[in-house]
Amino acid sequence: HDRQGRPFDLKRVVVNFANVGSTYGERVLARGKCGRGLFSYEGVRRCVQHLASKGYAVVGVIYENFKATDEQGLEVSSVPEDIVRMCE
Repeated sequence: HDRQGRPFDLKRVVVNFANVGSTYGERVLARGKCGRGLFSYEGVRRCVQHLASKGYAVVGVIYENFKATDEQGLEVSSVPEDIVRMCE
């Protein structure tokens, strides 16, 4: 419990999708800040899949009007449905 008596919830994880997707794009896909941008939903997808496979409930957060480029180079403005379904 915390100082206010609330129990800890150690089976729920909050994931910053913007941070995870950008880090994946930069470090794994070796993307630069120019061109298609750093962000990749594939990094978010892999992160959520891994956490879910370990039994965690995932809560994803991202900016309301966040725009990204998908793997085909098209602009997307919403979280892909497969990722939404894996989250709480």
